[in-house]
Amino acid sequence: MHVEDEAYRNKDGSLRRVWQRQPIEGISAPIPLQAGRIDAWSPCPDYPDVTVQGLVRQREHQWIVTLFLVNGQQEPATSTDSAWVFQPELCVESPDGAAIFQRRAPISEYADLDTQMMTMRYRKHVEFAVGHSVGVDWELADGTHDRATCITTAVIPTWEVPQTTPPTAEEIPALADLTLDMQLLAEVPDGQFGTHLLPLVTAYEDWITDQEQRLANPTPDLQPYRVPGQHALVACRTALERIRAGITLLDTSPDAAAPSASPTARWRSNECAG
Repeated sequence: MHVEDEAYRNKDGSLRRVWQRQPIEGISAPIPLQAGRIDAWSPCPDYPDVTVQGLVRQREHQWIVTLFLVNGQQEPATSTDSAWVFQPELCVESPDGAAIFQRRAPISEYADLDTQMMTMRYRKHVEFAVGHSVGVDWELADGTHDRATCITTAVIPTWEVPQTTPPTAEEIPALADLTLDMQLLAEVPDGQFGTHLLPLVTAYEDWITDQEQRLANPTPDLQPYRVPGQHALVACRTALERIRAGITLLDTSPDAAAPSASPTARWRSNECAG
């Protein structure tokens, strides 16, 4: 709202009108879960043309609720910003705080393989809502990844990205004899790279075997992804053999192992592959 403030004056001494933040909050009646449009609701009686509208649809075992904040005010000829709404936010939750929000329906089995594999990898990072020209945030129920207690719009969404750190030998004992220091690897005598690098192959192969066993007896969350899981493990086995072949090449080709030759060899390979 506009107010006159003693701290701001025009050159002629008159008070300047400035904006003053006026937070407004309103709580609607419970939204009935029945197909069709919901009754428009105005969060503040002083601004009846600012309303929350929406639509409820049923899809299989879920209800899909779409909500919009609609600013239907007419802009005046002057001070047009007096009809604007700043920093709006919609927050939806159950009156009793229950975890009523379910994850959005999983990706269709008819999606392309890359999409299925990506969905499998991030199946525990799920969506509960999608914003229209706005971000969405939610609060997970304790101890779950597929239930939320509250969904809120976010004009500037944020996400904390955890730091990625490599596993230690304490976590994966097979890596205890792996050499990763580039200076030490540069000084390895010809034909002895396997001693320093093959622990990586062993650890990776053990991990792949563990994943194959998991896929043979999948948990409920993994069950829908057996086909993309099998494709992913085939790709892992291919990568494993490429790593093994690369180590063999270092042990059998002094030119490939030479520190100064490696960048040139990679560049020429890229040119030929084009």
